[in-house]
Amino acid sequence: MLWSLGSVRRQTTKSYTFLNFWREKFLARQKIELGMKKIVTINVGKNGITENLIKEVNFQLEKHGIVKVKLLSNFRSKTEKKKKELAEEIASKIKGKLVDFRGFVLTFERC
Repeated sequence: MLWSLGSVRRQTTKSYTFLNFWREKFLARQKIELGMKKIVTINVGKNGITENLIKEVNFQLEKHGIVKVKLLSNFRSKTEKKKKELAEEIASKIKGKLVDFRGFVLTFERC
């Protein structure tokens, strides 16, 4: 009796993941049809805001049109600036505009 309950649970779990797989595939197709692309995420770490980081953000903006920049805890502990100041500093150096600012994740869009 106990074994049969376990097998039922496994079967429902398999069907659940199977349905999720097709649901995700369907949503991915819809995004492609609507012209939505993958959002690239770039992490700002110990080295901070360097020229290479700015070049990479600009390159990804040209390629994808939208980029998320995450300010990691290593970077935040190293700098004593506030989040808004850091966001404005990065926005002034790249070829894009700041679209969204949630927590320590900045979203930029191509101008």
